[in-house]
Amino acid sequence: MSLAKYLKVSGAEKEVEGAEVERPSKLADELVKKYKELRYVKERLGFLPVSVWIPTKKGLYRELITEYGKYAGQGLISVKKAPTHSPVSDLGERAGVIPISLRNPQVDEWVFKFWGGPGYTVYNCFLGHTVEYIIFGQLGAKRYIGGTVNSTILYINQDFFSKHRHLVPPDYEVVFLEEDATEMRDIPDNSIDLIWASPPYWKAERLKSDHPHELAKTETYDEFLELYAKCFRQMYRVMKADRFVVLQVGDVRFEHKLYPLHADTIELATEAGLKLHDIVILVNFSIFATATGTRAEREKYTIKTHEYILVFRR
Repeated sequence: MSLAKYLKVSGAEKEVEGAEVERPSKLADELVKKYKELRYVKERLGFLPVSVWIPTKKGLYRELITEYGKYAGQGLISVKKAPTHSPVSDLGERAGVIPISLRNPQVDEWVFKFWGGPGYTVYNCFLGHTVEYIIFGQLGAKRYIGGTVNSTILYINQDFFSKHRHLVPPDYEVVFLEEDATEMRDIPDNSIDLIWASPPYWKAERLKSDHPHELAKTETYDEFLELYAKCFRQMYRVMKADRFVVLQVGDVRFEHKLYPLHADTIELATEAGLKLHDIVILVNFSIFATATGTRAEREKYTIKTHEYILVFRR
């Protein structure tokens, strides 16, 4: 009998697809039970928490990210409107465009629903281009803190949120800090319920900042890892016990060498005392990745269309 027939059968004899069948076996009972559990989880969360995530952009999220992209682009181009430190990459300057790496809000939603919760204080210690503070407020977070050493990114997010404050509850608190992730001086011990962030991918995005602890500004990968390690020691300090640090990370390639940032992230986090809890593959096909197609074929390396969501427990 097919699995489809088994799933339709429960209890006494029934007719399935015109065939008489007997009471299902113990295996069939288990299949029915598992199927119902999966359906319940999907209905409650809005997605299935499987190990490969393929997000989409829909409805309000699509409108939000489109508006943010236009707003951020205008803010960065305008010297009068934006502060001095501009997160324009070297590639962007040469090409005459401003590439904006904006995380998919649906991923923000899934992370908060699965590893966060209502009443949580959420901290992004590597604040970039995002609308996550709006998503978390709509999902019941109590407080959001975004920290970065880049004043332009700070300014853009502050201003964008102020124009969209009406989308979240009035008692929801949002704080943006010009904060060094290697020190986190403004974050008290054991005060954070969820860290959800994406660290700089070393030189993948050369942010223009004069701050000495700007991770994307380091010249060597070892220097990058040295600063990155300090961030994890601070994450361990500020997190509440039995709460989660969730990081979106991708490997990077420079000068014919692949740097396994996701593996180094796991090593540094566990050295700081965090426990590796889960790994999710995030399918994230980027138009920027396709631009390297000819070179990838010539040099015999694959085009990366995925990132990792690494989950650690305090």
